[in-house]
Amino acid sequence: MHPVFPKQRAAAPLFLAITALVPAAASAQGSESASLDAISVEAARPSLMFELEEHGHAVEVISRADLDRANVDDLGQALQMFAPGLYVAPRSGRADYVNVSLQGSRAKDILWLVDGVRVNNRLYGSTTPLDTLSTHMVKRIEVIKGAESLFYGTQAVAGVVNVITRDPRSRASGQVSASAGTLKEGALSAWGAGGSENHQVLAFARRDGSKGFQPFPDGAYEPNARKDDRGYDRLTAGLKSRHDLGAAGNVQLFLQRNEADLDYARPYNQHHASNDRTEHLAYVNWDRQWGRRFALEAQAYWHEWWTDFTRVGLDGSGNKQTLYKDEEWGFEEYGARATARFFQADGSTWVLGADYHEYYGEDYVLRIDQEREAVAAVYGQYRPHLSFAPRTDLALGVRYHDAEKGGEKTVWNLSGRRPLPGGTHFRASTGTAFRLPTAYEQFVDDPCCAAGNPDLDAEESFSVNGGFGGSHRLGGGNSLTWEASGFYRRIKDLVQVEGDTFVNADNRVISKGAEGKLGLRLGRRWRGQVAATYTEATERGSSEQIDEIPRSFLKALLGYDTPGGVTGGQLTALYVGKVANTVAGSRETYGRYWVFDLSAYRHLDAARRHRLGLRLENLLDRRYASQLGSGVRAASGDDYAYRYLGTPRNLQATYTYSF
Repeated sequence: MHPVFPKQRAAAPLFLAITALVPAAASAQGSESASLDAISVEAARPSLMFELEEHGHAVEVISRADLDRANVDDLGQALQMFAPGLYVAPRSGRADYVNVSLQGSRAKDILWLVDGVRVNNRLYGSTTPLDTLSTHMVKRIEVIKGAESLFYGTQAVAGVVNVITRDPRSRASGQVSASAGTLKEGALSAWGAGGSENHQVLAFARRDGSKGFQPFPDGAYEPNARKDDRGYDRLTAGLKSRHDLGAAGNVQLFLQRNEADLDYARPYNQHHASNDRTEHLAYVNWDRQWGRRFALEAQAYWHEWWTDFTRVGLDGSGNKQTLYKDEEWGFEEYGARATARFFQADGSTWVLGADYHEYYGEDYVLRIDQEREAVAAVYGQYRPHLSFAPRTDLALGVRYHDAEKGGEKTVWNLSGRRPLPGGTHFRASTGTAFRLPTAYEQFVDDPCCAAGNPDLDAEESFSVNGGFGGSHRLGGGNSLTWEASGFYRRIKDLVQVEGDTFVNADNRVISKGAEGKLGLRLGRRWRGQVAATYTEATERGSSEQIDEIPRSFLKALLGYDTPGGVTGGQLTALYVGKVANTVAGSRETYGRYWVFDLSAYRHLDAARRHRLGLRLENLLDRRYASQLGSGVRAASGDDYAYRYLGTPRNLQATYTYSF
């Protein structure tokens, strides 16, 4: 059982040390200004993402204002409701595993970053970082779609999700926030910033917890399992600073510690199971520009993610059996990269870089012994200035990488963007990408599973992503934005099980489909957006949709804000079409559901220091299956399929004080 506010854990010394560094805030302005669009593209973003979009790559951005208007505090739910083309299905609500698919991809084909630092789980490529991250310190979330291995390396087959954290400030400022919900949940968070013109620091901390809800229907539970609610406790604390070194450039430092005690729900042979997790992320960035012709960026990073897994089962007489006790599994990754930009006098640009990282992982539950792998890469991109077509932006790049155990690969990318008459444009990107085998696929050595194969090669893909779009002023303060796009992806050298061993199979996965987006702004008050995605994802020779990838899904939003953004509200809608999964030896279908969320906010004073936010999640209390699983019958020992339930109706209230 989890208290609404969990007890203080081992991160207390770190939390106290960090908060002691926050300068006292003498004065501050109100809350951050809201962006105009429901899903907005901000002007100030990391240079690489901005440059990629300018040269034809598909980019979506969820802004801080989008998160605040929706009063959403879970990163997975924010992406689930707001990111066009990205399907996200949390297993049992917040702080849990998720199924994800970007334009018909598998989960393992998406790269996850925090401030540009890799945070993918290298043990199992389908495990995302969404169970340990909240939106508390998020400045914006960037989603880039298509083959992106040129700059980002392995797993950027379908695209990249980059979570950008808040920036340090020289002005003394900060926020304190408290929230509670009807699912016996609560959260406390705070951040504070200050410094000088040349040296800024930001410290932050958040604690949240929930008893959760019953994750399975009553009929899914076997006699040897308790009907416990699935809950979680989380604690995050960190520090971010920026230092202007004058002629020597700029340095940015970041350190974050996450702790989480996450229930692992199961409807058979279970009294209790949990992942007790500790995670650290640290990086240092340095950048400098020499005149108008040369710029250099360098980054070194370290990421570790370790879990102690405990599972207590029940026998036929109801007696507890300890199956696992603090069994450790996790990984550590560290690396460095440098990127140089050369700006030619004619307006052309060269981007050249090198990347090196190592990872180490082990798992005492599913046996993966201590193994390491090193990967090195060099890459380059040319962006020509076309004197005969100066408004056309083109880019061509190549990357060569050499993995110690995953082999050598060379990938390329060609992209472009061209404005057209009437406020319209055309963009396109094509190229190849790769995914290195996971530690599980290479090294697993457990009687339960197929044997790992350290000689596996990387998977390789070919992709095309393009679209037409436009932005139009309609008069009277009204505006319209739209885009129609299509995508195609082919993956070869698939890592699959043949016999009892992982191999590179002679098989291919093909994903193809279309997206449509429409945004409408009516004056300064009303705004709306709808984004629909249709995908066919199949293995060669089969017409069946790949497991856990929906044929179609739709996201929509209707919002209202008073002038100046003092008060506002919005209704969001999510539709998920048919989804299938092969469990317990048969192919089961689920999906075909609508979920609506309603949110509202109001600033309580003229200075906008006090803010109240409300969110009614799953407005109609729709009962639906978020995922499928398989278990073992207590009496017969036969396999059976069961359904995970999506989050039921839940009312959350949040109070925020800004100073």
